[in-house]
Order: sequence, then C-alpha cells, then structure tokens
Amino acid sequence: MPINKKRTIAFGLGLGYSANSFNQNLLISKDNQREYNYEVIGNSSFSKNKFSMHLVEIPFEFRWRTSTADTYKFWRIYTGFKLGYVFATTSKFNSSQENIKLSNIDDFEKIQYGLTLSVGYNTWNAYLYYALNPIFKKEAKINGESIDINAIKIGLIFYIL
Repeated sequence: MPINKKRTIAFGLGLGYSANSFNQNLLISKDNQREYNYEVIGNSSFSKNKFSMHLVEIPFEFRWRTSTADTYKFWRIYTGFKLGYVFATTSKFNSSQENIKLSNIDDFEKIQYGLTLSVGYNTWNAYLYYALNPIFKKEAKINGESIDINAIKIGLIFYIL
C-alpha cells in the first residue's frame, strides 16, 4: 500500500506460515499425572533435543525503498511488527537411555508477537526478529521459576523479483 507518488514509501500487511525449530538444553517430559516437566540438561549426552512451533502470522511493516518503475536493483529497509498464532507444537528428545516425543504442548504461549527489521540491496537482505513475549506460559516452570525465554531470529531473506 504505497503512500507517496514515487511508490518508495509504503505500508505492508500480510498473512503467512512459519515453522520454528529450537535446538536447546531444555528437556520437556510428561509425568504420570499428564503434567509437563521441564529441566535444564547438564553435560548429559543426547543426540537430539528440540522443540518446534507452527504459526499463522500477520506481519505489518513500514517499507522504504529506492525502486523505480524500471529498476529492480534497489535498497530497502522494512521495519514492523509481527503477530502470530501457534497452532501446533512438538518436542523431541533422543538419547541412548530414552526417547521422548510430545505434541500439542499446552504450556506454549498461543499468541507470539515481536518486532521485525529487513535491510538489504537487490535480492539479498539481512533479517532480524525480536520476540516481545516469552515462548512459554507463566505456568511452565523450572524449580518454581517461570521459563522466561524469548525468540530472536537472525538470517537472510532472498527476494525473487
């Protein structure tokens, strides 16, 4: 949605899908009462330990670029806000002693939101996302304290023009 005659400044609104996978040292398990347990894994050996989230996202961006009607190589800076709904989660842990696979874990925050920034030239762009809320609900605890971790994504975006 351009807001100037040269079409170099605009607002962007979208709808998308995101799959996020986190390799980490947080063991998620379930006890006999069907309650989730969380613990930090020390120096134990394991071959896999990750949790994943699948989201439907709505990004809203303020966009500035140096493009023209006939130029496809241009500078761009896109900054904004992204709102996401987590509709599926999984956790996988594999070690020589046990394998744990969990799905649809209730302790993940269903609503995720954060700030975005994309900067680049032509088709190559650096990307940053900083989550403003934690991944887990306050009920998810380790030793009585809430698991207060947020996501940060750093990467590259390749635009096909």
